[in-house]
Amino acid sequence: MAAYSLFKNYLLEPLTATQPAKTKPVTTKLPQISFLNAFSKVIRTKQVQNISMATDAAPMVISQRKDIKLTAPNLIQGHNECGPTSLAMILQYYGINPGDYHNMFASDTVGHGPLALKRVAENRNCLVKQKNNGTLQDLVSLIDQGIPVQVLGIYGGGTNSSLSAYIDNASRAHWMVATGYKKDDAGNITHIYFNNPNQSTTQCWTASDFLTKFWNNNIIPGGHRYYLATAKRGLYQESALQRIMTTDQFSDTFATTVSVIDGLERAFYAAEDIADEISSWFS
Repeated sequence: MAAYSLFKNYLLEPLTATQPAKTKPVTTKLPQISFLNAFSKVIRTKQVQNISMATDAAPMVISQRKDIKLTAPNLIQGHNECGPTSLAMILQYYGINPGDYHNMFASDTVGHGPLALKRVAENRNCLVKQKNNGTLQDLVSLIDQGIPVQVLGIYGGGTNSSLSAYIDNASRAHWMVATGYKKDDAGNITHIYFNNPNQSTTQCWTASDFLTKFWNNNIIPGGHRYYLATAKRGLYQESALQRIMTTDQFSDTFATTVSVIDGLERAFYAAEDIADEISSWFS
């Protein structure tokens, strides 16, 4: 409409001025204003108005709040079955039938370490990566790719400051499955969702509680914030896990420790099998 008014004024302006009779008419020239000149003037005016409005407007704030939770099943363990039960949750999440997870291993007398669980998962067509000294951001990055994470810690917290403390911690060493997280508007991780084999429903702790009351502590020397990341082969999670963790991520010293624990575990169960066989001879 503004452009129209400009054109109207110029069109209505007299084109000539009449002089007295018998004299040569004096021609009055039109101002040198074209359509494009008039249009550009309107545009410049509108631009100034828009800049003024943008300057007065409140800054845009984009929230980074998130509440993510994977739908892994919540299974209940038997005695010393937190490891197999946690693994069974992950297998079922990927659509793999774990069978009777209460009998996933021949015996659960002393529980099962990382390498024993890793072997079972790999035998069920899964890729498994492991890491110690992990971070909450590690869990978030994996969960964002649809990968629930098997985490090892001491339920209730504690340190291995003495032999008696170590023995007490051993009874509370526990596997669980991290399935989700919450972030605040600033993008900070505030809560962790997890499936606890001792609980029938998904739990949610503050990030601080998850660390201090569980994940920061481990009966394996150097095993603080240890986790197993498992993905079914052939799914997009496999390539995502390969991209995030090309190899296991821990020191040679810790790798040796885990290997020694695995050897002791195998030796114990082999001895238990022999003892059971001998006992059967006299029954």
